[in-house]
Amino acid sequence: MHGVKALGVLVNGRPQVTMNITNFQLTPMPDVYAMVEKLARDHGVAVAESELVGLVPELAWSEGANWTNAIPGFDPELKILERRLLHPLEWPEG
Repeated sequence: MHGVKALGVLVNGRPQVTMNITNFQLTPMPDVYAMVEKLARDHGVAVAESELVGLVPELAWSEGANWTNAIPGFDPELKILERRLLHPLEWPEG
């Protein structure tokens, strides 16, 4: 897959995949998630859950997509870059 940098590791006895998607237009998020699911099945396991660290561009997201449904508590208003830019965090005074 192009546009993906990934690493598989064992964490507390559980397999975990960590990755950076460097070009979501070349390799869309649904394709990345489908490949992870396939590789997991090929090794006799299933994807338990997902996590998104940071933000994702609006163009990379589609409502109801498998990859976002696997992220507990995924909130587009908090995790989509362009939406966060519309509502920046308050800067602490001091």
